[in-house]
Amino acid sequence: MKKVKYCFVVLTYNGFDDFKKFYHSLDNIKEHFAVILVDSFSSKLTSEAGESLAKKLNIDFISVPNKGYGAGNNIGIKFAKEHYDFEYIIISNPDITIEHMNYDIISNYGQNVIIGPNIKNLNGREQNPLYYKKYGIPFWILSQYIKNGSLYILFLYLLCNKVYSLFFHLKYRQSKSIEVYALHGSFMIIGNKALSVLMPLYDERMFLYAEENHVAEWAKSFKVSLFLDKRLVVSHKGNGSTGENGLNSSQIQHTLNSLRVFFKNTY
Repeated sequence: MKKVKYCFVVLTYNGFDDFKKFYHSLDNIKEHFAVILVDSFSSKLTSEAGESLAKKLNIDFISVPNKGYGAGNNIGIKFAKEHYDFEYIIISNPDITIEHMNYDIISNYGQNVIIGPNIKNLNGREQNPLYYKKYGIPFWILSQYIKNGSLYILFLYLLCNKVYSLFFHLKYRQSKSIEVYALHGSFMIIGNKALSVLMPLYDERMFLYAEENHVAEWAKSFKVSLFLDKRLVVSHKGNGSTGENGLNSSQIQHTLNSLRVFFKNTY
């Protein structure tokens, strides 16, 4: 079993252009690492292209049925556990570019944590954390939204959530390291010790979206803390899996279904 510091699991769907940019951004990482490219099967042609790319880059490749974000990542994580002795597993979207990773910063937390970097989108907006705290009123409004899917209730949730997030952003703007409730799911660094108790990490009844909410509560139930460390920096193209025009009606339905699973779960 090969020993590495980091094991990256990158789930892709319908193309590898973003992944190539992600892979090249790994050039500045000095520590030994492994990359597992997981193709959430979109076509035979795409899968063959992914396998060819993986051979060229000398990385692992898995093609899996398209059963959702969580299912694909769970398979990648299981493969990592079976084939590598790693300190940290990193779940990354393919449209991520790593700007600054520092092993000394990461290892200082130990291996029973989940760490998120400062994630900036193409407009420079910071996407982490998803929630500083579990905001009581916004979460209650969100629970009402899933009962009928009203866009008016969704708008109220988004507005209320934005106010809470702005308050905590101002409160913690000078902090480099912050313990938070939920991290953005596009790039998460998970210690091996934490992963061992959290597997399977994702609830596979959630096809798409709300995975971060589940991970937050799942980790909390095992006393695994989540931290945002602004000294670690990545950029996120965004819409890498949902398209440039945002969510369509099918994706909105996936979101509702996933949220319903989340609120029914007991952690």
